Amino acid sequence: MPYEEDLFHEFKGHKSLSTDQLPKWTQASKWERASRKAVSRNLCGFLNTGLGGTVYCGVLDDGNVIGLKMTQYQKDHVVKSLNDLMSRYSPPVPRHRYRIQFVPVLSSDMSEKDREELANVDTRDLVDAEERKTEHLLRTAHYCWCDKDAKVQYANMADDINHAADNNTNPLKRLPVLGILVTSYIIEISIQAWNPDAASNKGFGDFLNLHPIHADEDGKIYFRRQARLFQYSLQEIASLTRFEARSRRMTIIDRMQKEILALKKKVVQGKQVKDA
Repeated sequence: MPYEEDLFHEFKGHKSLSTDQLPKWTQASKWERASRKAVSRNLCGFLNTGLGGTVYCGVLDDGNVIGLKMTQYQKDHVVKSLNDLMSRYSPPVPRHRYRIQFVPVLSSDMSEKDREELANVDTRDLVDAEERKTEHLLRTAHYCWCDKDAKVQYANMADDINHAADNNTNPLKRLPVLGILVTSYIIEISIQAWNPDAASNKGFGDFLNLHPIHADEDGKIYFRRQARLFQYSLQEIASLTRFEARSRRMTIIDRMQKEILALKKKVVQGKQVKDA
């Protein structure tokens, strides 16, 4: 990765978005610390700073890209899970505040032609449109139908690659039949920075249009500070809100004073022209 974890970037080696998607074996016990934490905590932190940020799922803490292998149906599942998660925040997060994209991970050992072909394939064209409408199993660590389907497709793909190797042919030609890509993805989930003057944000903050403070699906409130997360108490949030309110008021007052000076200057110039 071209950058390290900081105020705006967080790396995750998994795609467990919410706490209820975390497998039990990853959680803390009497003998071991938790080996995995939900992506939700970091999204909450990026929202509450008001500065935005991006979580990269499929990248280890040291910046090593591993990617997450997914079919189109599994990508659909992640999108639905994210939308469901954002609706569970308090207050809910509107769609314009976040976005998600899947960036293919291409091997450096591949030929330039194969890399370009894989990068340009739209997997939505390779699957059944009606099957994509099938409901997914959300808010659980158990397998969804799309995960079981992926296992079958990966097995078929492995057989096809072996067959291609034996016959010295290109397995990419079989993509339309298999409906998947022989590649992994980095899931980029971005939180947009709060713009108090944007029309889409009107009515979401208070009368000063400060960015709202969100609690995650477990009712916890996190803030991002450099590359770390901090859970804030209600007292700390109240203190922070007062500080931001003062800063916002000064910004508004400064802008209004500049507008008043500009209007006065315009009036004086108009009067001078009239007198002349």
